[in-house]
Amino acid sequence: MPAGAPERIRAGVKDPAFLAQTKPWLDALDLWGSSLNATLAGLRDRLHEGDGQAEFAEAADLAKRAAAITTIPGTTRPQGTIKVADGVLDTFIEQAPTLRHPPRAPKRGARGRSHDRAASSQSASAASGRDG
Repeated sequence: MPAGAPERIRAGVKDPAFLAQTKPWLDALDLWGSSLNATLAGLRDRLHEGDGQAEFAEAADLAKRAAAITTIPGTTRPQGTIKVADGVLDTFIEQAPTLRHPPRAPKRGARGRSHDRAASSQSASAASGRDG
């Protein structure tokens, strides 16, 4: 898996003061990204007949850890918890376990709808004793 943004920034920036001040932001971004990936894995698992519960539990744990990260006092404004896509990403991760995939439609025959209608008409005619 290629390096995410936090790893690439840390690898490319040589200013220790900048890295120190951005550490909480990069840590939060890394956790939120991992939480989103776990959420998507849970949805993918559910799509393929699994329940996704392990992935959703991991996503919730990562989101909780990310939401607890705070700014370094005196370095940024506003002070407090780090916000990444606040009200969007956190809401999606929280609500994803309740999302359900709609039932799949039955597969159509090789000839498509017109074939299905013709077959239905023939079946109805045969059942009623009439020729179609």
